[in-house]
Amino acid sequence: MVICLCLSISLGCLTLLMFGFGVFGISLRLWVINLPYFAAMAIGGRLIWRDRAQLAPLRLWPETWERRSIWLMCAAIAIAQLINASYWPFFRDDAQGIYAPYAVEIYETRALVSLKGKADIASRYDSYPMMMPLAYAYAYMSAGVEQEYLAKTLATLLAIATMPAAYLLGRSAHSESVGWLAAGLLALTPAFWRWASAGYVDLPMAFFYTMVGYFVLRLWRSGRTSDAFLTGLHFGLACWVKNAGLVAAPLLAVWLVLACFRGSVRWRQVFVVGLAAFFGGLAWYVWTYWQAGVIVPRTAWTERAQHSLETLFIFVQQWNAYAFVGWLIMIGLGYTLWKFWRNGLAVPGYASLLLWVLPFWLVWWWFVSYDPRFVLLFLPPACVIGALFVADAWSRWPLHSRSIATAIVLIAAAVWTAQGALISIQFKDELLADPFMSHAAKATIVRPAERES
Repeated sequence: MVICLCLSISLGCLTLLMFGFGVFGISLRLWVINLPYFAAMAIGGRLIWRDRAQLAPLRLWPETWERRSIWLMCAAIAIAQLINASYWPFFRDDAQGIYAPYAVEIYETRALVSLKGKADIASRYDSYPMMMPLAYAYAYMSAGVEQEYLAKTLATLLAIATMPAAYLLGRSAHSESVGWLAAGLLALTPAFWRWASAGYVDLPMAFFYTMVGYFVLRLWRSGRTSDAFLTGLHFGLACWVKNAGLVAAPLLAVWLVLACFRGSVRWRQVFVVGLAAFFGGLAWYVWTYWQAGVIVPRTAWTERAQHSLETLFIFVQQWNAYAFVGWLIMIGLGYTLWKFWRNGLAVPGYASLLLWVLPFWLVWWWFVSYDPRFVLLFLPPACVIGALFVADAWSRWPLHSRSIATAIVLIAAAVWTAQGALISIQFKDELLADPFMSHAAKATIVRPAERES
């Protein structure tokens, strides 16, 4: 949890600080940002040092060889994604055409992207949440140039963090084993290989969305105000990355109301959740409404949604995107529904996972099923659902053949991981032919338009 929190809070605090300065017209100079940011880091470090005796030791290496195998698989995919992110510049459509240009504008003007006086702002990306463009702009300021490789790496780190986030959610919803299996299933998903280092905002949003699921379960059980704050903060950050995070608002509201009526959460803690969510990212939507009269731009082509059984059951229809993981998710969904039917809210993990996956799945299917990429937004909690079934099925496996079955599964997973690592690194032939090529040479390879011009 410590690693996930360090990443989410540090990058979230940095970009929200830049947003606050921009709102008040303060020039986004590097030293202006770094002074309060490093001061906040110093205070946080002092608090951690003061309470260091109460902190659980950080374990980066699991105790059992099965979990170590999953750890190595996740690490291999993560390393491959970081290589791809740090070697190739932006070239995917939205990253190159939306997020990077806004980052350049912020970097050059040292101000937020202006929303006033622009025609048809409701259908433009100008009013799109600015967490990642601001993070990219900070990378440019730190490097002194438009350093696309550093910027892409920031987004990739958030995407990679969905694996430990899935682990946390699985552990909280059920058990340590489910957590490890969830992280492993996510690492073995082809769609994750292809998008984690693209510089897009879908998997970064999925990271924060999954962390909300983790903290609402903690809040249900602990009733602590600190968990209420972290729940609201991560919900706000999910909306700060991508406006699809607003789908979680009614889901979070339903869960909090249930928790209040059951006595797990006090109403004042609901207020803490709302306050943290506002300052954690929802303030952006107030800003865009005041500046441009729009809360969410009309950038989703909802008229293209495909309301068919093929799109509804996308996890088993697109082997190239989800492979066997998609089948496990679908089977796990039926298994989790059955468990919820039997246990109800007595076991909140099942209810929480269904709430966090099913509504978002249906919203995707009804409004934006023309683009399978948006499934990434709820893919980590969906992998937790698949892991629930796998863990239960494995517990029923005959003991006398479990060792052989484990070896077969891990060997197959290792081969699949190797394939995933190769797929994660794009333009491999060109990279091997000239690993020290210039930025201009890379750009002509990954951006056909530049090569043609």
